[in-house]
Amino acid sequence: MTKTCKKTTYTHAFFCLAKRKDSDIPTPAAKTTLERAGLGERKITFPDKYCGASDFSDHLQLNFPQLKYCGGFQLLRSRGSTRSKVLEIIPCPQNGYTPEGLCSKELGVGAAVIYIRPLQKYIDMQDPPSLTLTPQTTGPLVECVYCAEIFSFSEIQGHNDCCEKKNNSDSTAEETLENTQAGTSAAASSSSNQNPLEENQSSSSEEWTTEPDFYKAANMFLPSLAQQC
Repeated sequence: MTKTCKKTTYTHAFFCLAKRKDSDIPTPAAKTTLERAGLGERKITFPDKYCGASDFSDHLQLNFPQLKYCGGFQLLRSRGSTRSKVLEIIPCPQNGYTPEGLCSKELGVGAAVIYIRPLQKYIDMQDPPSLTLTPQTTGPLVECVYCAEIFSFSEIQGHNDCCEKKNNSDSTAEETLENTQAGTSAAASSSSNQNPLEENQSSSSEEWTTEPDFYKAANMFLPSLAQQC
């Protein structure tokens, strides 16, 4: 019987910032604001300590979904003493960040909080909290049937509540637009289908008013008078 090799996990505290140029540890008030937006500090467990940079990035984005739309991210740590409020960038290896690299003695991160900041684009602080993952996610990954985004099994229902409302709102707007266009087309068709005979009769009944010859005008007026009777 073949024994399966048990993978070594990696657990660490990460703090996601919102701005790509943040270089200071947030104040208590700023931390509260970030947490309400689904960011802030979170203890994350990676299933494989020796995973590659791609798997590491995917797992971070699973816990902080807003990172998907920022064009990458940088990792930072506090500089110098534990009381320092200034953050410094953790050098990114050629192949990207990995748990094994963050654990290296040369880097010296230890148990200190690792800060994440977006690389190219600010994170929208107005994103509804229901779109973010909870600190403890469980179950397999599931694809949303409305937007095709991937969420954990424990989070998909909370996401669907928001995504379904948006999808229904878009469908209602499209239906209203189609009904308006259909009504406009029907009105235009009705106008174009007017009886040519009626148009000619209307035109003839008005021409006598501009006819300079009295007898001709009278002959043109009498038929229109008979039609009205």
